[in-house]
Amino acid sequence: MMRKLFDIHESEIFLLLSMPYLLILVFLTPPFQVPDETEHYFYARAITTGHIFPRDLDGTGVGGTVTQADIELVTAFDGIKFHPEVKATRQMYEAARQVEGANTWVVQNYWGAAIYPPVAYAIPAVAMLLADAAGFDRLDAFYAGRAANALLFALSVALAIWITPVGKAAFAAIFLLPMSLFEAASFSADAPTYALTALICAVMMRLATSAPGGTRTLWLVGILIAVLSTIKSPLVALIIPLAVLAARNSKKTAFLLSSFVGFVWLAWTVGFMSMDGFSARQKTLVDVSSSRQILYILENPFVIFEIAFTTIRLWWWDYISSCIGILGWLDTGLSRLFYIFSIMTLIFVFSGSIFVSKVELPNFFRWSLFASAISACALIFGALYLAWTPVGFTSVQGVQGRYFIPILLIMAISVSNMNASRYSRSISAATYGVIFLFATISLAHVTSVLVDRYYVP
Repeated sequence: MMRKLFDIHESEIFLLLSMPYLLILVFLTPPFQVPDETEHYFYARAITTGHIFPRDLDGTGVGGTVTQADIELVTAFDGIKFHPEVKATRQMYEAARQVEGANTWVVQNYWGAAIYPPVAYAIPAVAMLLADAAGFDRLDAFYAGRAANALLFALSVALAIWITPVGKAAFAAIFLLPMSLFEAASFSADAPTYALTALICAVMMRLATSAPGGTRTLWLVGILIAVLSTIKSPLVALIIPLAVLAARNSKKTAFLLSSFVGFVWLAWTVGFMSMDGFSARQKTLVDVSSSRQILYILENPFVIFEIAFTTIRLWWWDYISSCIGILGWLDTGLSRLFYIFSIMTLIFVFSGSIFVSKVELPNFFRWSLFASAISACALIFGALYLAWTPVGFTSVQGVQGRYFIPILLIMAISVSNMNASRYSRSISAATYGVIFLFATISLAHVTSVLVDRYYVP
């Protein structure tokens, strides 16, 4: 029985474990109870009204046009987030099914999501358009958008596992974390972020284990990284391993690819930051000023070390736990025992990934992956120190563990398949056995936590 189980392709195992989990999260989690899902939803809805790109709203924000029905849908579930004592009731769902004003357009601010490009919301927007055309009510269309994002995520990761010759178990374990699945089963831009990161890494690993060539494939990867960098800016660091791969063909190709990705990333980032709405948002934060923060660092360059040490000392457990999974609006934690179990699972899977059949992956490419992961981390902390942290603070504010999920993948595959072992087949079987056990326990625990949080008085 066990032998037949592991004759199934790893991508099929991932789908078998992830799809039921995702569907439960799509429908069990009440609407708008994922971080920033309200703004993500408004952005996707604005696309369905034909207002694809966010625009300045007279200096008061950045957003677009939705409908009165969307406003009422969000209002139906007001009061739940940040209040564990407030439960989702039948009256809320009944009110959500009776919203009116689907033909009444309303200008809505969603500046928190406006930093992302429309492509991050294309899939849920199309799903909602189809649901609208089929005559579904607003609540059912909402669930269609969530389900579409979940399907995009699951199929993309499964395809990545099928493509990559290295680190298949690492892909599966990381994207079966409760936080990965919770974000993917929502309107969050994390769903396309995870999907693109998985595909980009998989194709690069395939290229790295092949003979130099494949210029068209390199450009395809470059385009995907350019898109990804406009969704999650720190992941522009993936141009490092891409440039290393391209340099095997020619330095000119490496330069052109890097320049292209850098230009797209810079154009989108500067374009958003130059909007009046971005300035208006910065003014709502207490004593936050990017220019003054830069001046503070220049005047005190060695304070960087104090900031790094203090940040890790204060927040290390928050980063770990919120990477594994803190649900709701980061107000619904899992049990400490489960977090420890998750850490042990990841350590086992990553260790097992090292000692399986060896793949001749160039060491310089492994180091480039490691360098891109470190660079992405630095960009995350740097960006939030400049744009979210009060001037002069000695710790970085606003960093969440889920930001590191794609980086965790990059780190894991950089050390995968480094050493061959005479027990590689047994190690691989044991690794997937642990992944099966983890996913089963995780689903049971997360379901129990969500039911208790949102439905049990």
